[in-house]
Amino acid sequence: MHIRLDVVDPSLFVDRIVSALSLPPVVNVTSQESEKRNKQLLQKIREQSLQILSIAKKDWLLVGRIPSAVAGAAVLIALRANNIEYPADDVANSLHVASRYIRSVGM
Repeated sequence: MHIRLDVVDPSLFVDRIVSALSLPPVVNVTSQESEKRNKQLLQKIREQSLQILSIAKKDWLLVGRIPSAVAGAAVLIALRANNIEYPADDVANSLHVASRYIRSVGM
């Protein structure tokens, strides 16, 4: 039996993860301004996550890893690069994987 499975690109999961993030409102501004800043920040996190995945793919760091966990780790790295502490458990829940998989990728 010759079954060929295509490799799933982890970048497909980034939009789902980023859209599931709920950032706290920005203080000392109106709610509209806070929403605008959070949208801009989420877009920046999305772009940075995709850059991280691109670099990891070029360096063969994605081989043999769970694609959704790799995407979750990239989003966590992008969040922490922007000084946002976000629990790995929340990212894992949005992907329906255990948080230990995201932590183990650790790129």
